[in-house]
Amino acid sequence: MYKEKQVDKKLKKENPLSIMELIKKSKSEPLPEYIWRGITKGSFGFIYGPSKSGKTILCENLAISLAIGAKDYLGDKLIGIPKKVLLVSLEEYWLGRARRNASQMEHLYESSGTLLEENFLTTEIDFLRYLDSGEDWERLNSLIENSKAEVVIIDSLTRLASNIEESETAKRVTQKLRELTYSLGISMIVIHHSTKIGDKPINRDSMAGSRVLAQEADFAIAVTRTQLDDRYIKNIFFRYADDYSETVTKFKVNPKNLWIDSIEEVKELSLYKEMDGRYNSNNADLILNYLNSKGTTKTGELEKTFVETNTMGRKTLFNNLKKLKCESLIIQDEKGYGLRK
Repeated sequence: MYKEKQVDKKLKKENPLSIMELIKKSKSEPLPEYIWRGITKGSFGFIYGPSKSGKTILCENLAISLAIGAKDYLGDKLIGIPKKVLLVSLEEYWLGRARRNASQMEHLYESSGTLLEENFLTTEIDFLRYLDSGEDWERLNSLIENSKAEVVIIDSLTRLASNIEESETAKRVTQKLRELTYSLGISMIVIHHSTKIGDKPINRDSMAGSRVLAQEADFAIAVTRTQLDDRYIKNIFFRYADDYSETVTKFKVNPKNLWIDSIEEVKELSLYKEMDGRYNSNNADLILNYLNSKGTTKTGELEKTFVETNTMGRKTLFNNLKKLKCESLIIQDEKGYGLRK
């Protein structure tokens, strides 16, 4: 039977350290190595956002860029030296992910095929889908250690705990992740979900689960998508870097190679102000009534009906169409726009 360990009364005598001694010691240590944005070597944190916003694709693109030693990613500086990256995929069936990764890397095979084979690693087909026990965590530790990866991406946090909303659960999981990060000397990025945020800017409180998650993390970057289908990346916080920014990075996903392309830096509120200012329920009703009476209509005919008659501006027309599509009220195909049946 387990017996409580006797406390050694001869405890080590603890002495304070002069702040100047600490500063002197810090000067002999190398400066932090930045992986991307405010993610440093040896740090642990989250990339989070709502479903289908592009989190996984963003992280896969980042992993590929690091593996081949790219100089930058989405306009932000990278190390520029090939890094070994491990993607621990717990969320998705392997076949769909493999095909997507093949599309992402196709244009790189000729120039960087060897680097990708050596440096972009992932889990076996039959690897765990959930981590439920201490043995499962040991398997994860063994996988990371054997990979010799410098950057580890886990998709996603919800596969590491069944009830991340509970503070004790969140604390236990983040402590395990931090312990893996420190003991193996890696940088760890964990993909996570946000709460339902509707049509408003994403922030620190949007991260799903207990507040312990944000308290324990070294960084958090948000990836989100407005109802008008504008996608953007936002720095939320960095422990070891300046996280203030007046702008967010607006991006699109190239449907041909599933690669993320940066569009521009914009003020976050402008995306929502534009949505409020350009979408009008009266205009939307006019479009719906027209499609109801005419059936599927080509874009040119809609412009002739609404723009050339000064009923609404061209931007207003297309942003109303975009929002009606997002609300699943209309569809668009090669024949034009029509009501969803």
